[in-house]
Amino acid sequence: MKRKLTLIGMALAGKLITLYLTITHLRGVDPVCPIFGASGCAIATTSTYAKLGPAPVALLGFIVWVLLLYFAIQHYRAARSLWPMLGLSALGVAAAGYFNAIMLVRLENICFWCEMSHALMLGVFFVAAYSLFGERKNWAAKTGAVAAALFFVPFLVAVQATPDPTTLALAKCLTEKNVTMYGAFWCPHCKEQKNLFGAAFDSLNYVECALPSNPNEQVQACKDAGIKGYPTWVRGDGERLFGAIELGRLKAWAQC
Repeated sequence: MKRKLTLIGMALAGKLITLYLTITHLRGVDPVCPIFGASGCAIATTSTYAKLGPAPVALLGFIVWVLLLYFAIQHYRAARSLWPMLGLSALGVAAAGYFNAIMLVRLENICFWCEMSHALMLGVFFVAAYSLFGERKNWAAKTGAVAAALFFVPFLVAVQATPDPTTLALAKCLTEKNVTMYGAFWCPHCKEQKNLFGAAFDSLNYVECALPSNPNEQVQACKDAGIKGYPTWVRGDGERLFGAIELGRLKAWAQC
């Protein structure tokens, strides 16, 4: 009974955390971070890694937690199988490994609420595994080994995909020169520009102009800047370039 209630409690907590992150992302406000600094949560919810296409990653996490809560309640009420919870939480642990690598290596920050969600996911995985295999010999060691593999394989894969040093240096120089790129998540030329920078894109000053709730509308910052098309590059002195620009041309234009 205690394990069943524990699963419900962890799933409910994970659901509330990801709901909060989803709401702050869609409203364009920074989450309140109790520790690790406010910038960690803000960077996590505004970087290019915070979306899969038009969908916020937090929203996908919320959906996973809703499913886990449903499975936990079904298990509590009717003793349904925990295999769906174990499988879904295993995917969650793997995702936690990947996004931890993104936060630590590429964004160089820690998001408190993200880490809380990841810890809860690991907890669900262990409790579900204990409920299924707790009577077997060495279940804890075997479950720990599986959890470590699920977490660290995606972590190491993400770490290996580090930015090209030359491209990263250009991105940092553009930022130092107060050059800003304005774009929209649905814009194919913006995606082309992002691909040119690769993992170094997160070091740029980038403003997402499209509202998640209405892609045809602009956020106020883009209206104030008079952005008419995407992508638009704006230099500190107001000079502009339009479209996906080759890196060599950007370097010369910004005098990097």
